[in-house]
Amino acid sequence: MWSLTTGGGAAGAVSPGFWRSVHWSFPARLALALAIFAAALLLRFALQPATAGLAFMTFYPSMVLCFALCGTGPGAVVTILSALTGYYIFNAPFWSFAYQDKMMIGTVFFLLSSIPVGAIMANQARSREALKELNATQRLMLENDLIGMAKIRDHRILWCNRKLEQILGCAPGELAGQSTRVAFSDDESWNRFRMESQAALRAGKPYRGITDLVGKNGAPRVFDISAWMMDAQTGDVLALLDDITARTELGLPPAGQSRVPGANERGRLGRRVASRPPVQQD
Repeated sequence: MWSLTTGGGAAGAVSPGFWRSVHWSFPARLALALAIFAAALLLRFALQPATAGLAFMTFYPSMVLCFALCGTGPGAVVTILSALTGYYIFNAPFWSFAYQDKMMIGTVFFLLSSIPVGAIMANQARSREALKELNATQRLMLENDLIGMAKIRDHRILWCNRKLEQILGCAPGELAGQSTRVAFSDDESWNRFRMESQAALRAGKPYRGITDLVGKNGAPRVFDISAWMMDAQTGDVLALLDDITARTELGLPPAGQSRVPGANERGRLGRRVASRPPVQQD
């Protein structure tokens, strides 16, 4: 079970998806963006007089901040306001929309340069949301009380859920980082199972089989194990382990099967069902 692998070898205080995490409405995010814009404008007046040029000196960082904290829509609004304000106030003849070639080029450049910034920030926000959903999904998987689950790489347990720890009699977190050998009664059964499971996984197929494992106290148990390759490059494998010890003792088949597949002849419980037909792999 544990060795289902084919080998292979800082968040800040406020994230770009901050407004999503607290479910702000669009008006609230727009209000925050306008407040950031107003602060940038006041800072610009405080640093240099209007006649000093450098029209977009404080508007660039405020634009990036608005995209990061408030989202694409409010960020685009602030970008347009910044372009108009910089053109109108901070270039000769000052406080005027009179056409100036040099200033027009600078304003267009400011607008165009904001497009990739907005795209990058939007992509980061989507990535953070996707990661958040993935983490929530993994947390639900780890917390389920129906079936054991483990993620394995290089014959070591990256993580497993509490259900599997309870079945094997381990304390929370005790299995993380351990060799998968701990769940087998001897090296022979461990090595044999590795070859069987890896043959299927390396061929790009899911693995399913009945396997005898032992708990921390040495008590044998029978598991119906299914496994899938998560990442062929790293060799990460996700294994689902259904404890069918009680069903096996009663002669009942695993869930979803019409008969009890043969168990490995490597343990006391395995010998009880050794006479039944072997598992057929796809």
